[in-house]
Amino acid sequence: MRATQRLVVWDVDRTLTRSDTLVPFLRTLVRRRDLPAVLLRVAVDVVRGGGRRAALKDALLRRFLAGRRSTDVEASAARYAQIVLERGCRPDSLERWAWHRGRGDVLVLASASPGLYVRVLGELLGAQHVLATELAGAAGRLTGERSGPNCRGHDKAARIADLVARLGPGEVWVYTDSRSDVPSLALADVPVRVRRYRRLTTPPPTLPPTGRRSSELVRFALTGVAAYLADVAVFNLALLVLRMDPLAAKALSSVVAITVAYLGSRYYTWPDALRRNTAGAVARFVAISVAAALVQVACLWLSHHVLGLTSALADNLAANVVGMALATALRFWAFRRFVFAPEESLATADPAHDRRIVAHGPRRSRGEP
Repeated sequence: MRATQRLVVWDVDRTLTRSDTLVPFLRTLVRRRDLPAVLLRVAVDVVRGGGRRAALKDALLRRFLAGRRSTDVEASAARYAQIVLERGCRPDSLERWAWHRGRGDVLVLASASPGLYVRVLGELLGAQHVLATELAGAAGRLTGERSGPNCRGHDKAARIADLVARLGPGEVWVYTDSRSDVPSLALADVPVRVRRYRRLTTPPPTLPPTGRRSSELVRFALTGVAAYLADVAVFNLALLVLRMDPLAAKALSSVVAITVAYLGSRYYTWPDALRRNTAGAVARFVAISVAAALVQVACLWLSHHVLGLTSALADNLAANVVGMALATALRFWAFRRFVFAPEESLATADPAHDRRIVAHGPRRSRGEP
């Protein structure tokens, strides 16, 4: 490996893929009618093991894999890995993976999932190295036990550190969605926290964080102005031209305004947002909009009924100045966090705090103190 090359380490479950991969793989090995009995035995093992996460994983591996022929399980793992690649991976993660591969970076899969199918997935993707949880076997059959440590948390970080020491890359990138990978993120020059509703943009963003946030604020404000104008225009059209009841006119104009705000946010304010599960995104958008409206009502109620400020000026200041400012701040933060977050975040990988940084560039240069 050249000293100028990047070493790029990817977690698998919910980073490269959309969801966890272990349980769906194990289910392919058991007939449907046998599944309840197997799961019951798993539950008993977990209770005996104290309910720990590691106890659950060990029980699943033991009950689903013990005694099975290695060749049969490996054949199932190969088929499953192909299915994961074709149907289970995040398109944006695959696009970023291809970008790294095109630049000649050394690609690594590092996962707590079994190496049975993670290795095959790595071969299909063209990964140069695969770090995974390996399983023990004897006389051509699996024992259902691990042959080494669970490739998770500090154990995963130790294996990545060994690889970094052996290869000597110029820069290390780590992609993960899991808090358990904070030790691995600490090894990275560019640690990337992959979020469920954040789209990985390719190539990675280079706009300085202050400039990016300012641009978002301007587009957010313009979208809000457009929604406000639509609200006023539709309300007056319904009230004065169509002769609708005022409450019905306001309900209609509010629906139109929320629709304009949603479309403007999705296609103009945050055009790079991960576009899937549209129904869920709309539901969250509406819920946040309602919560923001309640903030304005709460400010008005506090001013009018608690503080006793009953003048028209006080009501307007409470609802349309203070309340509007708080509601706008809530909408911007919540829309960006839960609905339209456009990019991955870079994590500090501080085990004590697990904070996120906003700079979209290397966190530090190798060799810096």
